[in-house]
Amino acid sequence: MEQRRCQGFRSRQRKEQEGVTTDSKGKKTKVTRYVIPELASTKLVGVESMMKAGSRLYFGGKDFVTVLDWDDANNKLSPSWTLKLDGLAVAHDRR
Repeated sequence: MEQRRCQGFRSRQRKEQEGVTTDSKGKKTKVTRYVIPELASTKLVGVESMMKAGSRLYFGGKDFVTVLDWDDANNKLSPSWTLKLDGLAVAHDRR
């Protein structure tokens, strides 16, 4: 099964960062990029769909649904519950 990461960001905390890039001909150019710091992350296995409702993130895959709670005050993801089931929780045009 493929392992994926759920990452939390807050775009209002983005910062501009200047750097230098070099093209294929060796020409250097100054660039400005936006950098958004990661607030929290967790690894998930076999996730095929995601839905957010309030402060909860629902992840579905073959034979399971997992829920993570988002604590906005502490910028933290924590496991809430996992439900085992037969098939896909969200099957959008799949059987």
